[in-house]
Amino acid sequence: MIVVNHLNNFFLKRELSQECIIGLRLRQLTAWEELFDQYAPAIYGIILQHVDVRLASGVLRDTFLTMYTRIDQYCPDKEYLFTWMYKLTLAACANVKALGDGITDPLNRGDTLDSKKAMKG
Repeated sequence: MIVVNHLNNFFLKRELSQECIIGLRLRQLTAWEELFDQYAPAIYGIILQHVDVRLASGVLRDTFLTMYTRIDQYCPDKEYLFTWMYKLTLAACANVKALGDGITDPLNRGDTLDSKKAMKG
């Protein structure tokens, strides 16, 4: 939780305006561009702490899609926008971990030592 407090302090001065939050709820492209431009680097950094770099861009995409679909659930009286986004980011990372990393080694192709020995005869 210390990380959240530290990041919240950093973003307090950069918190989006009320007009921008209304724009997010109205699904205005300019508001979503502002949100992405301002917060994507920090969200991406959080993601990299939790999942493999090869999955990070997909998790970032999924996190922003979740924000888009759940923006009406954000309550500015209850928490800072970044805190809400941080929670969604951690949930997206947890989903990836729960499903497994989904990364296969292209050089291994699933072969095991035993199957290679069996192929030799």
